[in-house]
Amino acid sequence: MVVLLILLIVTVIVFVGGFVREQLLSRKTEKRYGTRTDNSINEKKFKNKKFVSPILTCDYCGSLVNTAKESKCPNCGASYEFDEEWIHRYENEFNYVDDTANKGVHKFDTYGSANNQKTNGSIPKRLAIITFVVLGIFALMGLFDKYVPRMDNKFNEDSKLNEASYENYELVDYQIEGDGVLIDSDDIKLTIKNIYKDSRSYSNSNLFKVEFEVVNNSDKDVKVVAKSTCINDYSDDSFFIYFNENVRKNKTVTFYERVYDVSKSEIKNMIFSSIYVDDMDSESIYDSDEAIEISTTSTINTDYDFTGKALIYSNEYVDIYSTYNKAEDNNKYINYDDDGFKFLIHNKTDYDFEVNDNDLKINNKTLSSTYGLYDEFLPRNTVFETGGVYSYDEEFTDIKNKDIYFSFKFDCLNDPSKSFQTEYLNLHELYWQ
Repeated sequence: MVVLLILLIVTVIVFVGGFVREQLLSRKTEKRYGTRTDNSINEKKFKNKKFVSPILTCDYCGSLVNTAKESKCPNCGASYEFDEEWIHRYENEFNYVDDTANKGVHKFDTYGSANNQKTNGSIPKRLAIITFVVLGIFALMGLFDKYVPRMDNKFNEDSKLNEASYENYELVDYQIEGDGVLIDSDDIKLTIKNIYKDSRSYSNSNLFKVEFEVVNNSDKDVKVVAKSTCINDYSDDSFFIYFNENVRKNKTVTFYERVYDVSKSEIKNMIFSSIYVDDMDSESIYDSDEAIEISTTSTINTDYDFTGKALIYSNEYVDIYSTYNKAEDNNKYINYDDDGFKFLIHNKTDYDFEVNDNDLKINNKTLSSTYGLYDEFLPRNTVFETGGVYSYDEEFTDIKNKDIYFSFKFDCLNDPSKSFQTEYLNLHELYWQ
């Protein structure tokens, strides 16, 4: 796309430059010879040059005769009609004027014609040049793509822990349990080495960075992608860690990634729901089949406090709670029409699930579409907080005062026989109880 854009810009510049050049040449011609719309106009312009009457010497008395005023010698009265000087000057002067006019018109025609031929002839030449340039660039692109590393991909180099002057990350006093390996193949090895914490905090969240090491033993430049949506046995519809790093072939790189929105003072575990490696042509080199958990030696309590949350569904696999806390906000600050419903889902099993909304009915009408709960990853023995579940259908208004029924669908990623879906839950009765 970048190359095509450059070609378009070059083409526009060439044609605009050619147009401006033609205009300048045209103005130069007009300035030098006038506009040439009709030959007779230009001939008249040149031939209107005035004949200048000469001053002669009288052949009879030698007196000066101003032929512009006198028809004969003012001294002796002799006529100069047949005076040789008069005849010679008269013929030469008129021949000069007439010749100048003809030459001027001819010069205008010749210059204008040559200029038109030159500018008109330059257009196909420019088109031919552009065509050859475009073909040449596309030919070079094939060689460039094959033999030169792609310039639109920024390759990772070793980074610093504290890159900004205001950062103050230091190594935590607990360690990664085991070897911290996320990928261990013949070509690629991805490892978590350490965890660092900043003394600062913001919005009740602690600041952490995780040190990663990538060893690329392959003969290809690669793209390493990983995402952690669950830390300290808690996940939501966002992520805590995400990186997409380009690593050159036969190279080892160390880098540090921010961990977002951690409410706890330590990190006890991290669950990576997605890890894969592609080459620079998006051909897969490695793709993790299941989530990978990395634990630390931290001893903090990660149990979730459900105080004030209404339990709206429970079975042997999960407990589902309303996030609405009646005791705290009494519905004063929540716009359910815009924000939708939010739920807490506690996975009580050793299985991983994907959660989807199965159906939403308002006043016995099934809505055409719902948003906010689609293929959400729910790891084993963790709590998942949904985003707002809502709809753009016109029925999704004043929802607190309507009959609303909602069902969840749970797909087990480890054992399909454990998959299930809930019955319709009466949110009008359960969500605000």
